[in-house]
Formats: sequence, C-alpha cells, structure tokens
Amino acid sequence: MNWILVAVAAYFFGALSFIGDKLILSRIVTSPLVYAFYAGVLSVFAALLFPFDMIWPGTAQFLLSLVAGVIFLFALLALFVALKSGEVSRVLPVVGGLTPVFVYLGSYALLGEQLTFMQTVALVFLVVGGVLISMERAPWSFFGIPAWHNILMPVLAALLFGIFYVSVKYVFTHQPFLSGFIWTRLGSFAGALILLVPKSNREVIFNSVRTLNARVGGFFIANKILAGIAFLILNYAIYLGSVTLVNALQGVQYFFILAFSIFLSARIPQFFEEKITRSIIMQKISAILLTGIGLALLVV
Repeated sequence: MNWILVAVAAYFFGALSFIGDKLILSRIVTSPLVYAFYAGVLSVFAALLFPFDMIWPGTAQFLLSLVAGVIFLFALLALFVALKSGEVSRVLPVVGGLTPVFVYLGSYALLGEQLTFMQTVALVFLVVGGVLISMERAPWSFFGIPAWHNILMPVLAALLFGIFYVSVKYVFTHQPFLSGFIWTRLGSFAGALILLVPKSNREVIFNSVRTLNARVGGFFIANKILAGIAFLILNYAIYLGSVTLVNALQGVQYFFILAFSIFLSARIPQFFEEKITRSIIMQKISAILLTGIGLALLVV
C-alpha cells in the first residue's frame, strides 16, 4: 500500500480528532492532565491485538518501546496544555512545523544523518511558518510576538513528538509492526500510571470522574477511538515509509484543520470559538503555505 495515501488518511482522521480534543478541553474535560491520563489509560486496549503478531523483542527493545510510549504520553500532555489555551489552527502547525526539525536533529545525533542544503532551506520555511501562524496580538505580547507561555508548550510538544517518532521508527526496524505498536501503547499506559504518582495529580484525576456522565464519557471515548485509529494508521505509514517524509506530509493536516475550524466556527460558535476574520485567515493561509513549501522541499 502507498505510504503517502496511508499518511494522508491518518492526518484526516487526526485533524478530526484534534478538533474533538479542542471541544472536549474547552467544554468537558477542562484539565489537560486529566485528559492526558484518560488517553493513556485507554492505550491499554492495544493489548487486545496480542494474539495477532505479538513477539517478545528482547529486554532492550522492550524497554525502548515502553520509554517511547511514555514520551508520547507526555508529548500529548504538552499538546493538550497548548490546545487548552490556544487556537487549534495555531497550535498544531507550530507543533507540526517544528517536529520535523527535531526528527532531523534526532536522526543526526542517533543515526549520523546529514542535512542537505535543500533540507536546511526547508527547515527555515517550517520554522518561519510555524512562528507566523502562532503570532497574535495580545496585551501580553510584544509587537505581536507570542508570549513565552504561548509558545513554550507547543515547542515542548514538538520536541517530545520528535523524540518519539525517531524512537518508534527504530522500534519498527527491529519488530513486526503490530508488536512494536502494542508495546509502545503499553508504554503510554505506564505513562498514565506515572501521572498518578504526585498526590495532587491523583486528587485532580479522581475528582474528575464524578463530573463525567454517560453522554460526556461516550463522546470522550468516541474521540479517543478516532484518535487511536489515526495513530494506528500513522504508525503504519511510518512503518511503510520514511519517518521524516511522513512527518513532512503534516501540511495536509493543517488544511483539514483550517477547513474544519472555519466550518465549526460558523455553525456552532457557542461551542467552538475560533477567531475568524479576513486578516487572520490570510495570515493562517500564508503561514500554511510557507510551512507547505518547507514540507514539499523535504519530500523532493
């Protein structure tokens, strides 16, 4: 199967899931910590795939797979914190634009890969596009440059996602796809258990259970199933092709997210608050084009 088509499908479902994440974080589960915890707990259901292609990969691969899963969960936590306070169509391009940068750096440090001139130019486009789409005028900003707390979490999320993608590609080169996928998912479950260590976290997480009803819980689980499908397909694309090129195709996800954001803001503004003006749309489109050029240069 063509890995490009697989990646596009993953980013389509991922865009839908991220829109759901924003809705849930804004209206239902307002704590990113709680949301990340539940996302990690649901990862345990990957164990249902045990009978299909599960192997014992050896102690080193087992530990690496678990650590990769833990890193992914903390990347999600940083992303959810960013989504809680920022617009989904601003946050995700920053994360997606910078993640390939960290993937390259990780590949260089761990695999000895060298950047070509074209790849270096591409990274410049990615960074400029990511910063442009995150800029907004606010009382705490200086000449439109986002405040540190607006950019710190997306950058941290991008760094952790970059580490995860490099790690999981290494895992997939030493294990069958489903086996590596299951072990990393169990690592995310272990990450959820780590979140329970601080007493303050346990109080927040356990108290949140009382506020969930069947309807809210059903919407949350449905969105996490959608996210799981997107993540499974994305991992399969990484398994089939280059982890860097798969990341480079995230530009398609930005277009999906922008389209969904505009549609929902017009249809249900009381639930989905996205600033939509002509100048903002032009800014976002310009930033997405810059990011898209960078991503295209990586693919060439």
